[in-house]
Amino acid sequence: MCATQKNALTDAWDYLTKKPLADESPHGRLKGDLATVTRSGVSHDRRQYELKNGARIWYWVEGQTVMLERVETHHPNATKKRGKG
Repeated sequence: MCATQKNALTDAWDYLTKKPLADESPHGRLKGDLATVTRSGVSHDRRQYELKNGARIWYWVEGQTVMLERVETHHPNATKKRGKG
């Protein structure tokens, strides 16, 4: 991602270091079954930062620390909208 989205990663770094809990579209908390992550018996809001071309960074915040969980270079299947029926 560094080679293809350098400017977007710079913006992501700024966001994650300055205001990781802000809900600014298209960034924010995941929904449904993906909304929380539990580590060492403690639940945290699972969040994502959206980059260009569907790339995503999944993370949660523990105290003053941003914990990166997953970095995808494309739209993760787990969050794609599914048709009804």
